[in-house]
Formats: sequence, C-alpha cells, structure tokens
Amino acid sequence: MADVGQNTQELKTAYSLVLDNRPREAAMIYLELAEQGVAVAQLNAAILFDKYNIVPNTNRLLLSQVIKHESLNESDSFNINKHLAFKYFTMAAMQKETEDEANLKLGDFYYYG
Repeated sequence: MADVGQNTQELKTAYSLVLDNRPREAAMIYLELAEQGVAVAQLNAAILFDKYNIVPNTNRLLLSQVIKHESLNESDSFNINKHLAFKYFTMAAMQKETEDEANLKLGDFYYYG
C-alpha cells in the first residue's frame, strides 16, 4: 500500500506534463507505471501514443527491436505509436477500472483500422 501514494504523485506529475503540452515526458512516466500494472497509467499511455507522435518512426533501431521482439512483419506502413497504443489499450482492457474506455478504443482500432 505504500506505493499507492508514490504512484498517485507520479500520475499527477504526468498529467501536469500533458497540460503543459509535454506529452513525450508524460508518456515516459505513464509507461513506467503501466508496466507496473497501474490501470490508469496503461490507459493514459495508450491515449498519448494514439494521439501524439511520441516515438518518431524514423528511429529505425527501436523499430527493428520492437518488430523482432513482437514477431511482427516489417512494412512501410508500420506505425510504432499505433502499435504501442494498441498494446496499452489491450492491457487497460484487462483492468476493471479502465476496461470500458479501453474496450471502446480497441473497438475503434478494429473498426477503423
């Protein structure tokens, strides 16, 4: 339970960064918390990856590592931000407190592509 206070402060910091139009910095905080299983961070990370160009597609080294790690086919149309948004929406969909919004966004991914 001691981590809850720290996570809350980090979520507030990330939210402030978004309000200051610094989505990349906010995404890094959300990513760290998302990987620890914090549902709100998973959803917020997904939203940022979906809305902003957090990771430039020009980062070929990172792209090749993600493609290799996740057993994907490399193509010119691969968008790492959309891939990461889908990943974190999927994680958030498995959490009770964020499942509704995350499943709605996943439905949009399937419908609109």
